[in-house]
Amino acid sequence: RHTLTGLTNGRTYTISIVATSSTGLVNESAATTTVRLVPSALVLQTSPTATDTTITITSSVPTGSVVTGFVVHWLRDTSVGCSDRNQSSFTVNQGFSGSYRITGLEPGNRYTITVTVFNAAGSAPVSNAVTATTMQTNPTRGPSSVRSGTVTASSITVHWGEVSCLDRNGEITGYRAQAVRNGMVEGTASVGGSARQATISGLSPSTLYTVQVAAVNGAGTGLYSGVSVGTGGKLGRTK
Repeated sequence: RHTLTGLTNGRTYTISIVATSSTGLVNESAATTTVRLVPSALVLQTSPTATDTTITITSSVPTGSVVTGFVVHWLRDTSVGCSDRNQSSFTVNQGFSGSYRITGLEPGNRYTITVTVFNAAGSAPVSNAVTATTMQTNPTRGPSSVRSGTVTASSITVHWGEVSCLDRNGEITGYRAQAVRNGMVEGTASVGGSARQATISGLSPSTLYTVQVAAVNGAGTGLYSGVSVGTGGKLGRTK
C-alpha cells in the first residue's frame, strides 16, 4: 500500500504498478482513476440581505474541489410568521458562485438558512446557520368577521376576527377602527394588536355609518373591512 500525494482534484490519472523478481521477470498492472474530493463546508456570512420576499446568502467560493450543486434549507420562525410551510429544502444543480438569492418567501418573517454543497464525491458538512427577516409590507387584507356590538346614540362598538395569516405580512401591532358617513371619517379608535374590539365615540344620533377596521404592522396600515350600522342599531351586511 502506498499513498500518492500532490495530485489535482478532478484530474484523471493512470497508475501503474511494476513488480520485478531476482530472475528479472516483470509483471505490470495499471488502473485509471479520477481524483475526486468532497468539497469543504460553506461558511455563510452572518448578515444576509433581504427584501420582502427574498433573502440573499453569501460565502467565499469553495476552493480545492469543484462544487456541482448545493442544497438550500430554510426554517421559518412560527412565533413571528405563519404556521403553514414552516420549512423547505431544494436542490440547485450548479456551482456556488459566492452568493445565492432565495425567492418566494413571505414578508415580515424570520428565516434560518443552511446550505450543503456537493459534487460527485459526496456532500460537504452542513454550513453554519444564518438568520434573516424579510421586510414587512402593509397587510393585504382587512380583519375577518367585522360586526357591530353595543350601540348607543353617540358610539358604536365593533368586533372583528384575525387577519388571515398570509395576509399579515409581518407582526400585527394594532388595529384602527373608523366610522365613515358620506365619505367622511367622523370618528376613530385605535387599539393594540391583541384586541378584537374597539368603541368609536363622538358620533351623531340616529345616523347610519360604515364602520371599518384595518390591521397595522411595522410597514403601515392595511386594507379596511367594514359593516354598515346606525347609532340607532340598524345593522347592515358586511362589505
